[in-house]
Amino acid sequence: TKSQRSDAKPAVLGGGYRLGGGAMMEGKKTGLWGYAENMGIALSKEDSHRSVKVFRAEYKEIVNAWYDYEDAIAHTIRTGRRTKVGPIRFRMEKPYLTAELPSGRKLWYLHPRVRKGKIKWVDPKTNETKTFEKDSISYMGKQQNGKKWIRIHSHGGKFIENFVQAIARDILREGLLAAADEGFNIVLHVHDEIVAEHKAGDNFFTQKRLEKLMSKKIAWCADMPLGAAGYEGEIYRKD
Repeated sequence: TKSQRSDAKPAVLGGGYRLGGGAMMEGKKTGLWGYAENMGIALSKEDSHRSVKVFRAEYKEIVNAWYDYEDAIAHTIRTGRRTKVGPIRFRMEKPYLTAELPSGRKLWYLHPRVRKGKIKWVDPKTNETKTFEKDSISYMGKQQNGKKWIRIHSHGGKFIENFVQAIARDILREGLLAAADEGFNIVLHVHDEIVAEHKAGDNFFTQKRLEKLMSKKIAWCADMPLGAAGYEGEIYRKD
């Protein structure tokens, strides 16, 4: 149901990107607890921790991938040697670390480095803030709400988020180009949606034709199962 999908969405996305259950730190909810709230989903702290525990137990391949990506990225930064995990290829192109996507496009990380750093976490049983040391991967980038360049600390879950979103963008690009080549009048796109404007009752520029173009096989990810759904209407709305 739509309700079940809404409740599950932050847990699946946040779980895949390595969010913890969350705690109250400096007056703000962290982890999946805060992530769900930002999406307008009221997950309790207990449900957030339970969801993370269930996700990590069920999807061990994703958990293992976090560490595989961290190891590969750290190795490339330290040695300058190329590495590959799954479909992503890493290499140093100083002053950048590059991550080559299946499409051939690259993500660029400026001045990457690996250093020992202190990681803060809150024990959910005692609410005590604890720290431990581990290798931390970082790079230079703009702060989220501002123009200042800062050192951004990352980890396997965040990198996977980068790669997943970038690959999704490349797939949407293929759909946009295919629709444009077919003659669709594309007026905008919103996240993973293409919006085209045509006369009502047109028998060529139809919803079904656009769905077919958005889900056709792509050479660089031929084994990716793609699907599309949509609607026709006089105004744009979230379906």
